[in-house]
Amino acid sequence: MLAFAAGLCAVAATGHFSVDGLEYSILTGNYASLVKADASLTGPVVIPSSVRADDVLYAVTAIDDKAFEECVGVTSVTIPESVLSIGNDAFSFCSSLAEVVVADGRQPLSMGYIPMLNAGLFADAPVATLYLGRELTYTSRRGYSPFSDNKSLASITIGANVSKLGEYMFAGCTSVKNIILLNPTPPALAPTSFSGIIAEGCGLKVPVGAVEAYRSAPGWSEFPYITDGTSSLQEPQGETPCRVEVGAGTIRLSGLAEGAVARLSRIDGAVVASRRAESGVTMFEGVMPGCYVLTVSDACPSVTLKLIMR
Repeated sequence: MLAFAAGLCAVAATGHFSVDGLEYSILTGNYASLVKADASLTGPVVIPSSVRADDVLYAVTAIDDKAFEECVGVTSVTIPESVLSIGNDAFSFCSSLAEVVVADGRQPLSMGYIPMLNAGLFADAPVATLYLGRELTYTSRRGYSPFSDNKSLASITIGANVSKLGEYMFAGCTSVKNIILLNPTPPALAPTSFSGIIAEGCGLKVPVGAVEAYRSAPGWSEFPYITDGTSSLQEPQGETPCRVEVGAGTIRLSGLAEGAVARLSRIDGAVVASRRAESGVTMFEGVMPGCYVLTVSDACPSVTLKLIMR
């Protein structure tokens, strides 16, 4: 995963500055909006929650209209908790965008749409995987939901901070086969939240002990295949003797080189905790539900994997 770290740069007279291929505009106070991404960017892009320019740290709170338009090489985008609004056409013509991660947060994220198509923000992107870590606000019309009628969307993870899904949120997303929910209390659904999805062909994975709550909740009760579990994880990148065991709120690593450092970060890059291996073993405890990236350095080879704790 490629994370764009905050870097040093000079602010132009226009109040604009660039860091790692992303151009920002200074807003009132120590805030900035992301106004344009370099069209040459490729692979995963993690938008930082803050950037530094002229020794001033600016919180990134907005993504402007057309910010990532025609970034055809970007395959994944992670939107940090600090961002509160995304403008129209922000991801138009992102023809390789297969993953969207909305980092965990408490404040809702306002999303625009594609005016020319009267369609949702990601309507013309081949998004297959979504992590939704907080609630969204948008114009409640068919097609205006950011993800409605997206025929590529196959896997959805809904974070523990999401307590409701709006009108037409995933309407017409007929390829969805897996939905993972991290909130033990079923999020409230609008009548049209999942319009057009064939519930019999879609499995729900919910927190341990929450199966009956979902089976009796309005809307969720229409899904016949509901099971529970503790976690899911992406396989480590590359061959490694490292073993990862995930339980309820715990991550245990074994088979590490002596002194190897394991770092657990939120999906937007904020470090949660670091641990150094002793006798080849280390553990994280008390991990809250959410989406994380686990990296192990000083290992041979290094290990990077993505975990969803629930």
